[in-house]
Amino acid sequence: GADRRAVLARMCSELEEARARGERTGALLLGAAPEHAAGQDAAEPLPADYVAVCGSTGDLESVARGLYGALRSFDEAESTFIVAEACPEEGIGEAVMNRLRKAAAGRVISV
Repeated sequence: GADRRAVLARMCSELEEARARGERTGALLLGAAPEHAAGQDAAEPLPADYVAVCGSTGDLESVARGLYGALRSFDEAESTFIVAEACPEEGIGEAVMNRLRKAAAGRVISV
């Protein structure tokens, strides 16, 4: 989604539903972390058990460099349900989104 506030709101909704099912949740953000998103782009912090911040949309090379480490950190945190913020699919962003789609087994939520 183009509206980060709407994306973060949807992420919150998905995370709350997953927690209610007993999932251990994670959120991958680009840019600000959610206390991180709170006070910036969201009305409330993301209700995730673990949050990883992986670069920023203004520097997609930093996202690409940090992506593998961020995904490994979810494994280490034993996350069973993860939501990830998308990045523009331009240049290296196309490779980042390809990796995220593979990690998500193709499940994409549009906002």
